[in-house]
Amino acid sequence: MTLNAGSAEEVEVDTNISVEIYECESFFKSTHDSETKTRAFFANKPTMEVTYEGITKNMDQEMGTVLDFLDVPPAQLTTTSHKVRRQPVAEVVENYEELREHFSGGPYARFFTDDS
Repeated sequence: MTLNAGSAEEVEVDTNISVEIYECESFFKSTHDSETKTRAFFANKPTMEVTYEGITKNMDQEMGTVLDFLDVPPAQLTTTSHKVRRQPVAEVVENYEELREHFSGGPYARFFTDDS
């Protein structure tokens, strides 16, 4: 993976990456294997999955669901985190189309949608 980054102020406008197909596929497989092992480990325990997209779309509702799951009294939660990049992934990854084509029709195609 090649990362051409400048200062923190330049990240939004000046960072593009190129991802080797084999590195990307290896990362996807490794992540999937870790998720599978984690789900198996917690198979007999109450669990809840939370996604970044769910939190960013409606943090109050999502965190309310998490607090309820944990049996914690409702609370107003805040964060100091903020999204660094607002550009679509397809604009940031220089070889996005190559990756999308390679993974199309397979289990990782869902990571290469136009709304990424």
